[in-house]
Amino acid sequence: MKKQALLWLMLLLVFYAGTALAQVEPRGYIKGQGYQYYTIGTYPQTAKGQVEPLLWRALAVENGQALMLTEFVIDAQQIIFESDEAVIAKHAYRRISSFEESDLCGWMNTVMLAKIMGDSGLEKALVSGEFGKLYPLTDDQLLMPKYGFSSARFGAVPVRRGKVTEYAKAMGVYGDANGAAPYWVAAVKAPEGYKMQIVGFNGHLSYGAYTRTNIGIRPAMVIDLSLCDIVGGDGSKQSPLQIVFHQQASDDPVMDITSKSAMQETTCPTVQPMATVSPSATVNQPAAATSSAFENTDAVSSQTQTEGSLSLGATISPKSDAQTAGTAITNQTNAVNENANQTVLLSLVGDISIGDAYQSRKTPASLTSIIAKNGAEWPFSLVASYLKADDITVANLEVCLTHSDKAVDKMFPLIAPPENVAVLQQGGIDVVNTVNNHCFDFGTKGYADTLATLDAAGVQHFGSAILGGKLASDITTWVDAKGIRFGFLGFSYPQTSTLALIQERIQTLRTAGCDVVIVSLHWGRETYMTPNIGQTQYAANVIDMGADVVWGHHPHVLQPVQFYKGKPVLFSTGNFIFGTMSEVEPSTGIFQLEYQKTQNGVILHKFSVIPCVTQGSGDYRPYELADETARRKVWDYLRRNKAYSGYSNLPETFLNTGIVEFDDDGQMIENQ
Repeated sequence: MKKQALLWLMLLLVFYAGTALAQVEPRGYIKGQGYQYYTIGTYPQTAKGQVEPLLWRALAVENGQALMLTEFVIDAQQIIFESDEAVIAKHAYRRISSFEESDLCGWMNTVMLAKIMGDSGLEKALVSGEFGKLYPLTDDQLLMPKYGFSSARFGAVPVRRGKVTEYAKAMGVYGDANGAAPYWVAAVKAPEGYKMQIVGFNGHLSYGAYTRTNIGIRPAMVIDLSLCDIVGGDGSKQSPLQIVFHQQASDDPVMDITSKSAMQETTCPTVQPMATVSPSATVNQPAAATSSAFENTDAVSSQTQTEGSLSLGATISPKSDAQTAGTAITNQTNAVNENANQTVLLSLVGDISIGDAYQSRKTPASLTSIIAKNGAEWPFSLVASYLKADDITVANLEVCLTHSDKAVDKMFPLIAPPENVAVLQQGGIDVVNTVNNHCFDFGTKGYADTLATLDAAGVQHFGSAILGGKLASDITTWVDAKGIRFGFLGFSYPQTSTLALIQERIQTLRTAGCDVVIVSLHWGRETYMTPNIGQTQYAANVIDMGADVVWGHHPHVLQPVQFYKGKPVLFSTGNFIFGTMSEVEPSTGIFQLEYQKTQNGVILHKFSVIPCVTQGSGDYRPYELADETARRKVWDYLRRNKAYSGYSNLPETFLNTGIVEFDDDGQMIENQ
């Protein structure tokens, strides 16, 4: 009798517990309340691969279906599985145009899915979507405040950071000092350049080569809760909800999720795990280098004020005491000539690093090692004849010239030994922009070392560097050549509030007698080959304020050149020499502007582009293209058919010559 009474008591407790549990209302993220948490399935989580219950957060619950995201980054895998060593060595991986074409998509929906769900039956409650039942979140989802994320694409966004399990670390996932790891998202941004979007070290959205193996996986899924029973927990992180598959559903044809999902499912390739692919065995191909204030002109958070980040917030006020330096090129070739109609040739090239990511700088194939082996003249050796024959050559220097080992907490802090400044001297580089998302990779000390090294080598530099919302360094410069004075100023991640600063710097240079003012902007979206509409308006504003040239860099690939009111806007001049990020679209060029002093003043006489390509690991040297088809391909990247208000495109003849000419009034000659 006692046993029977005890049994009835247990049944009553289970009944009342079930009634109480049924009253837990499934929900997604609510501001002020946070998330509900679930344990669903199991996965290896310790360094030795011990299987433990898997914790998920519910981002949203709509119509009985819950969008779930694992609380931790749980694994690491390459998006394209490859076992052929020759292919791996050449980075000649299969090209894809969407995530569903990747091996990772198939692997997540077979191997990983089976590991997680086991024999729980919960797989039947999963709703298939574009990428199957298990997938990374998309770019759009990672920007939705209703899921608890920030709508800011860049900057320090901790809500997108993900802690990494010890198992994922053992599988080779990249993890920062705080235990966080970036992870894949579903959107392939540039299949021709092996680019996928990832969440970076501080929660910002960046890009990475999908040939990499150390990017973590933090899967998401949609589960139909109407097919499940809640059997435990209160939804807190300490006591997550526990669910089981509602067995009766399989007998109900209306509620049969298997038949429902069969109509919706997008088939991913079935991929078996390949023992020959090891995350720790492949040499890292670094992702787009992460700037702390990463890296888009329209969404840089003004709240980002951590060291290593460039932030242009509303707190910045213009400074009237900007340091201004000037120099006159007085050698025999460039001596000032008073004769009228004399021309000056200015060359602009894109991103140069003359170094590597801190963690890879000592590897045999690093640019640092190649320079040490082949000498300082090596990097520019195939194009130096052009850069030494012009009057002024300007480049974007995207590296810290320092011996410091105190890198900021970011994925790829860029560094070069100070003696590598000789590379600039040997290559014919006269002036460099120093403000970009890597100038504070080694703190203010690293940036100060860089400027001191350039000064000692006689390399002119400029840039208004912003750190923590304040001007940390504010330098404009000018160069005299053949009676024409060229002024330079630069900003990184410019915002609307930066326009006042730019206008003041332009006026400073005009007061100093500059005939031509070049505004350098480190901006745009990495690996995108077109600017966004915000950039076109911004460049127009800068030229309306008195600039003669807007020179852009940061996307690491070429973007179109357009003319606003006859003034050139170079949205992105691409990579030129870049050790850490060499696996992008390699087209680049030497952008040459020929100015002439006439009775009407200084005018742009000719614009031309020498088409080149960059080279990757082991060589790194850019070289001029000889094949006419290849040359036209580069010029084609630079010519865009769509023109904005006040803008004009490169003429069609540019596709055959790479040249645009102007008359004495500075007007583009249409029939060239």
